[in-house]
Amino acid sequence: MAVATRPPADVAPGGAPALPAAEGPIELPDGKGATALAGLLFLVADTMVLGGLLAVFFAVRGQAPAFPPRDTHPGVYVPVVICFTAFLAAMSAQWAVVSARRDDRRNGLVSLAMTLGFMLAIANIQTYAYRKLGFSVTKHAYASLYYLLTGFHLANVVIAAAMLVVAFARVAAGHVHPDADGPVRAAARFTQYVNLVYLAVFIAIYVVA
Repeated sequence: MAVATRPPADVAPGGAPALPAAEGPIELPDGKGATALAGLLFLVADTMVLGGLLAVFFAVRGQAPAFPPRDTHPGVYVPVVICFTAFLAAMSAQWAVVSARRDDRRNGLVSLAMTLGFMLAIANIQTYAYRKLGFSVTKHAYASLYYLLTGFHLANVVIAAAMLVVAFARVAAGHVHPDADGPVRAAARFTQYVNLVYLAVFIAIYVVA
């Protein structure tokens, strides 16, 4: 009389060897490495664009008989105010990073709100300067490059403001602590990068030119 028997535990029903059981729970990657790499690639690409704009600026300056033209000067009051505001934004951004490391939610919210306010103030000052300029973007090469460089900085300011809003929301929701302070660090680092962008633009337009 034939008796049916079960295959061994390490053999699949079809006769193929079965895969060994996992020793423990499988941990999926958290994606932090990919996010950091994406942020780094964006900064590299952004810096390359800035370098290209500055290269064009200095190339045109080297060939122009007068640069800027004699009847064109954007003034120094607005850029000095922007530099001072950027310095304040840098300080408050670093304050936010320290607060996140110390798990200080209250100071984190205050510092992020201050940094966001400073960045919005910079955007407002720059748009005000555009309205007060005595030349349009198509008047001559200097005007076009002026708008390109300052507009590039303004676009980065808007991106930094958006990142600060996200970081503020994460801190307010209690999702940021010393072991997971990525949103705050990313927003603060990009804010510092934007300040360096304006420093380069300031030197090119108001010091060298």
